[in-house]
Amino acid sequence: MGGAYLFSPFSRVLRKGKPLPIGQPPPGVEQLLAERKGWHGPYTEGDGPLPLLYQMYENFVADDEIRLREDIRYFWGEEWAVADIPDPRDPDPERYAILAAITGMLVLAFNYKIGLGIPRDGPSMIRGRAHLRQLQAQPKKWEKEPGWAKRVKPLKKRLVLPTAKGRLPEDEKQACAPLLKKNIFAWEPRIYFL
Repeated sequence: MGGAYLFSPFSRVLRKGKPLPIGQPPPGVEQLLAERKGWHGPYTEGDGPLPLLYQMYENFVADDEIRLREDIRYFWGEEWAVADIPDPRDPDPERYAILAAITGMLVLAFNYKIGLGIPRDGPSMIRGRAHLRQLQAQPKKWEKEPGWAKRVKPLKKRLVLPTAKGRLPEDEKQACAPLLKKNIFAWEPRIYFL
């Protein structure tokens, strides 16, 4: 879509009866953290890989794992390759780093499932072991992070994101690897599904 892609995929953004203007990005990390107790779902709406990535960002920061997992499953069922998610060129460094890290989480989740022999374009139901072996024998189409996500630099100051209950990983081994690459310390959300 060219150089002026920033936030143009959003048709409207709704929240508490006060829609944000068309093209305005969703709130930053600090505001989403403050809204966790009264979280009613993402500001962002729209279909396509970029609006969905922003919804995942909002649900991740708000610690809404159910909606986040639904978004991940929805993305899995679409024909969009993770590597083809357009660069949002987000001006907020924290939001941009989280968006980039989420693409890494998608790669982990999708490649885990692909490694089990379940292709993204496969059937919604596997009919027995013979069918699973047939799927597993197909060439695997591994997902990759978008180039822009790899180029997003780690935050200068570590961003610490506890869960809504205030929990944090004990150390970096327990933290989410794609987030750590961007200097964000948080648990890995439940991104794996069958």
